[in-house]
Amino acid sequence: MEELKLLNDIKIIPQGESILKSKTKDIFMSEEFQNYSANRMQEQLAGLVKAPDYSNVFISKEEQDKHLTDRMDNTNQLLKESNQRISELQSELEKSYVQLQQANNKIAIQTSAIEDLNAGLKIETLKREAAEGKLSGKDWKTAFVGLACTLIALGIEHWRTVLNFILSLFVSQK
Repeated sequence: MEELKLLNDIKIIPQGESILKSKTKDIFMSEEFQNYSANRMQEQLAGLVKAPDYSNVFISKEEQDKHLTDRMDNTNQLLKESNQRISELQSELEKSYVQLQQANNKIAIQTSAIEDLNAGLKIETLKREAAEGKLSGKDWKTAFVGLACTLIALGIEHWRTVLNFILSLFVSQK
């Protein structure tokens, strides 16, 4: 409460910053504030510092040896367990490495097979395209029969005109 009372006494004057500084200095130098801050520090330090317990200061040599032996045994046991776990992990890692190599070999073989199939497919595609571009003997025969039929149909339809043309060739030569 005293702290609030001291702080409420300060009135800020915009023009006189030096007045504010001197008033603040007066508050911090006052005997009331000094007593208050000393009491607060003493309470905080008392909460942090505990009085040491000297009842178990002296430990016998046997108890010290037993304590050290127990600690060493625990440490050795933990070391053995850790070494065993490391050995297990190493064997698992080696197995995984072998499996990874086998998988890589299988992938390489399959990739090679796929490349061979792709090359064969390209060759077959080129052969098929070349075969489709050529005319076979059957195609030539069909074209010849079609031309002959067309000439016959043309001759039948225009037989008089053709006959007059042929006769005119012979007659005009005489």
